[in-house]
Amino acid sequence: ARLLHVSQMSKNIKEKPLVYYAEGADGLATECAESFHFSPIKFVGIRSAFDCIQKTMVGMEKVSMEQIISRNPDVIIASDEKFFKSVYGAGSRFN
Repeated sequence: ARLLHVSQMSKNIKEKPLVYYAEGADGLATECAESFHFSPIKFVGIRSAFDCIQKTMVGMEKVSMEQIISRNPDVIIASDEKFFKSVYGAGSRFN
């Protein structure tokens, strides 16, 4: 029932954000759009910044900062606390 509710709600979102799913301590690994790791995010209609072909079963495709910047994602989701804190924590260059 909850998944159906989420699915129905996501249909009302007109502009689907482009998301970079940052993985690893440096944030320079991600999941391709078709990866099962990205499935929960994709389920609600969010677009992946990396529509790549997954090379391994574990995912975590290496990308460069230049590739991320060139895709200009609307949202960055960080799976690693260390990376998140390096970007948004006390003393980071973004605070």
